[in-house]
Amino acid sequence: MRENAEPKQRIYRERKTPSGLRRLWQFLLRYTWRVHPGTHLRVLLSPSQAFKVLETAAKPSIDRLQLRNVFAHGRRYMIYPEPDGGFVMTTTNRVFWNRHRRTQPTAVLTGNFGKIDDTHTVVTLHSHTRILPVLRALFMPVFMTSMLVYMPWHPLILVIFIAALFGFSLLAQRFDSQLEAYEMVYFIEKAFEDFTHEPAPQLTSNNADVVINKADETPDFVSAWDKFYEEMRD
Repeated sequence: MRENAEPKQRIYRERKTPSGLRRLWQFLLRYTWRVHPGTHLRVLLSPSQAFKVLETAAKPSIDRLQLRNVFAHGRRYMIYPEPDGGFVMTTTNRVFWNRHRRTQPTAVLTGNFGKIDDTHTVVTLHSHTRILPVLRALFMPVFMTSMLVYMPWHPLILVIFIAALFGFSLLAQRFDSQLEAYEMVYFIEKAFEDFTHEPAPQLTSNNADVVINKADETPDFVSAWDKFYEEMRD
């Protein structure tokens, strides 16, 4: 029996080990497509109420000054409902040299509502980059490469320059997408700040008046406390 069981365990481990292509695909998803590890929030709301809270919080108002930090430097949030009951969110910022223009969103946050019961919902958040900003980030390196290839330099220097152009451009675009993703997650956490904690248990009318009888305390504690109080007074 042991001779037959050992090969089966080896085959099972081989099947569970991801292949090289699968590991490469997971690496590309993690470091090129996804810009946030994802998070889960448990809120004391139904899915429809949770979406309404986000939709209301996305509109700046003096009645919600606790959210003023999420709108710093002109940042705004756009929320769109999805047919499956979730939502999609993007964010933009103000262009500093032109007050009438706004930046283009570089990241997309998707949220799904998982209903636990009538008053509890799990909000699952995932973020990924947008394809169009990636293509825009590649435009300048491609343009510069078309000129660098005609320079009378050593091929190794050309390769280093071209690789640096593409690398820095893609890194800048990814950092921008990560910043937007973390800003959106922070906004959602702030919007649900008052709905993520269970209410404190209330005292019933039978035990509303609680009296601590000093006679029930141990003599050692009472004497130690009196000694500490006298030392602090001196």
